[in-house]
Amino acid sequence: MKNFRLASVCVFLIGLYCARSGLAQAEILAYGTKPKSWSGYSISEGSKSKFPGAPNPDADEGFYFWELDGVDRILEDDDRTEVTYRGETFFPSSVYLSHQKKTKRITGSRSADENLNSFGRSYYGRAVAPGGIRIFRALYQQWENPRPDAQPTDTGIGLLEGACKLINIGGGKTGYYAPRLAFQLWRLDDTFAGSVGSYGDGRQIKYWNQPLVLYEALTREINNRNLNKSDAIIFAVGYLFPSYKELDPQISD
Repeated sequence: MKNFRLASVCVFLIGLYCARSGLAQAEILAYGTKPKSWSGYSISEGSKSKFPGAPNPDADEGFYFWELDGVDRILEDDDRTEVTYRGETFFPSSVYLSHQKKTKRITGSRSADENLNSFGRSYYGRAVAPGGIRIFRALYQQWENPRPDAQPTDTGIGLLEGACKLINIGGGKTGYYAPRLAFQLWRLDDTFAGSVGSYGDGRQIKYWNQPLVLYEALTREINNRNLNKSDAIIFAVGYLFPSYKELDPQISD
């Protein structure tokens, strides 16, 4: 579940990257990522191990979606809407594909907030770097409610950034967007453990790096249809690899 939670954090952070700029059209971006390209590690009880794993064992590629909301802004709320799809009522969040098995499925949650005991806040913006290159960057902080048993609270900070270029994203909108983004996340997880607990140094330390690539054709199709974020995810699962078998949604409670 912790890997799924980290994926949810990434989805939330990616969901920040959008700017309406006064336009009525949606401004939704679709980024793809391959779990095999993720890198990271966990340090616990003096040992270092590989981290994270894929959200599910069959995932070869994932697609995340988000909608800009202003030039820069602090965002705290999820912007998805509830849908009924394939007999399920839920809030969609992403699409995962298995190229080996030629299957695809939507992931989502029963609640708009996938982390009911967790809070997140992010701030994003663009700047002109030397040489006229635009840089997009988002800073993210996430923390959980204090636990009644006085055990440590899981926390995380993240950074999402990439160089921008002028891109036509459909819906009559051309602007500076990042064709590639790197998402890095640092976390303190889990309770104190083992004999070191009494010294206060028994936490898990986690680091995660995830590359993301903008799928321009899918992004343009979504914005030309003026879809909201949830409808964009439903559209994408049909648009991506139409010959693949679609599985029932993977929904968390």
